[in-house]
Amino acid sequence: TKKGDTGMDQSISWQIDLGDKVVRYREQSFSATTGMLTLDEHWNPYKLHIDDSAAHLVLNATWLESYEETKLATGVQAVTTQERDRWSVIALAEKVTVPAGTFYAVVFQKIGGTSSKMYWYVPGLGKVKESGGQLEELVSSEVTP
Repeated sequence: TKKGDTGMDQSISWQIDLGDKVVRYREQSFSATTGMLTLDEHWNPYKLHIDDSAAHLVLNATWLESYEETKLATGVQAVTTQERDRWSVIALAEKVTVPAGTFYAVVFQKIGGTSSKMYWYVPGLGKVKESGGQLEELVSSEVTP
């Protein structure tokens, strides 16, 4: 996937759908002003993007994901760390409005290291909103048969 608009930093993310979860293997970030690569991250075995398995679509469900993260920033030596993210299901059908419309979403909270993020996920559609660190909202979608 690619995210970012003209005038904003852009990133390219390598993800795969494993059936009941979507995981990320790598992400590269590029400067809006120069277009140059500024950060290259990869995860081993992967970093969870979303998990919609039956066990994790239950209110108050919680689980821990562990992975190794390597960051290569421009002009800085690569750093590899062991990371752990705690995921929790906050709501099962919360009404959320984004530029693409109004949806009823499962709300996940992810706490890892010093950061906390919230994800609004609509089964069959995907992530419609993310907050924490940056705000991402779905601006349009198209469903094809």
